[in-house]
Amino acid sequence: MIIEYGINMTPFGSALIAKSEKGITDLQFTDNSILAEAKLLSRWQNTHLIRKDKAFVELNNKIFFEHKSYPEIELDLIGTEFQVKVWEALLTIPLGKLSTYGDIAEKVSNNNALRAVGSAVGKNPVQYLVPCHRIIKRDGTIGEYAAGVKLKKAILAFEKTRGK
Repeated sequence: MIIEYGINMTPFGSALIAKSEKGITDLQFTDNSILAEAKLLSRWQNTHLIRKDKAFVELNNKIFFEHKSYPEIELDLIGTEFQVKVWEALLTIPLGKLSTYGDIAEKVSNNNALRAVGSAVGKNPVQYLVPCHRIIKRDGTIGEYAAGVKLKKAILAFEKTRGK
């Protein structure tokens, strides 16, 4: 299997975007391209990785500057059956709106799976496109984000202005 990737600037700093022949497999924000590449390599062991920063500029622009989203951009979501169900449920959260772990558990027909939902949300390999940043705690607090709470707040503020 071949995974191509590029690291480019977004409104939120640098991001690594990787794709297979089926679609985007990974999107992670990063302050350190070496660590981002190491994370990608650990996820895709025994896969041929090819870095093509310039080839990914157009895709990066579609996502972050033209604001295209799923389903306009093909995703190749690879995880357990439960994780994929959770990620698909996240895709139903409208731009500018928020949801809770409980809401997602209900959408995947497992109201008692809050911890499992939280774990699946945290393992989302396609940050931003699969909008795990739109998940908040039941009490209304922001909660964690793989790329940091500060970035989560920035993305939510950015989307709030676009969702009107």
